[in-house]
Amino acid sequence: MSPSSYVRAAGIASVLGATFVMLGIGIAGVLTPDYNAISDLISASQLGPYGSLVTLGLTGGGSLTVVVASLLQRALPPGTAIGPGLLVLRGFGTLLAAAFLADVGPVRSAGGLLHVVGLVGGSLAFGIGLFFLAGRMRLDEDWQRLAPYTVTTALASLAVLGLLVGLGP
Repeated sequence: MSPSSYVRAAGIASVLGATFVMLGIGIAGVLTPDYNAISDLISASQLGPYGSLVTLGLTGGGSLTVVVASLLQRALPPGTAIGPGLLVLRGFGTLLAAAFLADVGPVRSAGGLLHVVGLVGGSLAFGIGLFFLAGRMRLDEDWQRLAPYTVTTALASLAVLGLLVGLGP
């Protein structure tokens, strides 16, 4: 496969992964009585009667994140594998969050703890991993223009994680 084929495949996998997650959360949120997407955490829709849709969406998104990381490792200029490796951790964190349901309110069970560890750990790995990817992008003329967007996405994702953890449920 040529590098452009890896880039194209990574783009498709990325869009599909995000679509799976958003469809699962969106459909379950609309169908779940009293679910409020503005004030309730995404994990709350997984606890509702249509939570299996959220689980399926997260499973698809997490799996495709691992695929994207693998493809980016091949497509980006040579360099450290830390960035793609952290994206793999993000994918596995999403899978962990999908596999274990959150607790209502404070964490009280092993499953609830694993859900939070997957969510927070995966989100942290994503934000940090993007900085490493941006570093590799800066080294190649074809990728340089995307590095600032990657850093901005990293900062935004870490800020959202900080708000989520800081404000709590």
